[in-house]
Formats: sequence, C-alpha cells, structure tokens
Amino acid sequence: FTGQGAQWQGMGQELFEYRIFRESLEAQDSVLQTLSFAPSWSLIGILNGTADVSHSVQDPEISQTVCTALQIALVDLLKSWSITPHVTVGHSSGEIAASYAAGRISFAEAITIAFCRGISVTKNASEGLMLAVGLNENAASTILLEFKNRVQVAAINSPDSVTLSGDRDSIKDIHGRLTSENIFARILETGGIAYHSYHM
Repeated sequence: FTGQGAQWQGMGQELFEYRIFRESLEAQDSVLQTLSFAPSWSLIGILNGTADVSHSVQDPEISQTVCTALQIALVDLLKSWSITPHVTVGHSSGEIAASYAAGRISFAEAITIAFCRGISVTKNASEGLMLAVGLNENAASTILLEFKNRVQVAAINSPDSVTLSGDRDSIKDIHGRLTSENIFARILETGGIAYHSYHM
C-alpha cells in the first residue's frame, strides 16, 4: 500500500460501478461525519470530482484520508471476491490500509487515523517538498552532503530509486540539477509537507 504523492482528483472513479466499493466509501464517510471535528467535504465528493473546488486532493488533510479510503474500499472489494492477502506491506500512510487489510484495525479506526494524521501534519508550520529521484542511496547521499542536513533520504524505493525530503529551496535546487543532467527527478504532490524528514 502506497503513501500519498500520486493522488489525483477523481481517482478510483471506475470502481464506483462496484456496489461493495461504493458502500465501503459511504460507510467510511459516515464514520468521519460522526467525529466532533468532521470534515466539511465527503470522500465520495472528492473521489468522483463533485466536491467544492476549494477542497484540493493535494491538501494533506484530504490526501491522507482519500488515499487510505480508496485502499480500504479496494480491500473490501477484493474480499468480496474471496481475495485476501497472506502478507501486507505499507509505506508511510499506506501502513494504515495495510493494517486494515491484515485485520489489525477496523475500517473505522483506519479512516479515523488517516484523517487525524492529515490534520496533524497541516499544523506543521515549516514548508518543504519531497522529490522522487532515479539515483541509488549512495549517489543521493553524496549530493546531499552539500545541503547540510536540509534534505534527507526519506525512502529507498528500489536499488536505483530514492525519495528525498526536506527544505523547499534545497529540493528545488536538487530537482533542477538532476533534471539538467537528464536524471529522473519528480516533485511529489504532498501539499508542502516534507514527510520523513526533520520537518516532521
């Protein structure tokens, strides 16, 4: 289960044709609306693109919740087809849905955790960025030496791919440098939050 960063408005729309998928999202929406600090938006509105335009799927409060909700609904849909995992793995906020898929937490606990996590990171005053790069950990770490702890390796995705996280200006500098050298570098959509860095 992935964390956030690749979400988009209307993701998962094709899955709305499945009753189990829709019902899972409706049940999760109901849980969120019972909270004393309920969101002003709905999961279904965000996912089917009918939500107020002031609510961006890139806002951490929304992206954390919507990504987890989609993953929970997928787990429920697969379970309705008698497909259950033997092992689950999650990265970052993906650990929430992985815990649900493994039967360790309920869907109500999972969606509440995701929503609360999203709210808590929005209270972080420092603004940063995350950058997926086509470098191994050693090559990335060498570049980071000149940034004096303003950027860290946040995740090792594969032997030749890492995610960097840290100060906005430093990430933009690295992005520009790598792009000019024709090395893959993509800024992740995290709403200005530098997850897995000293910013957290």
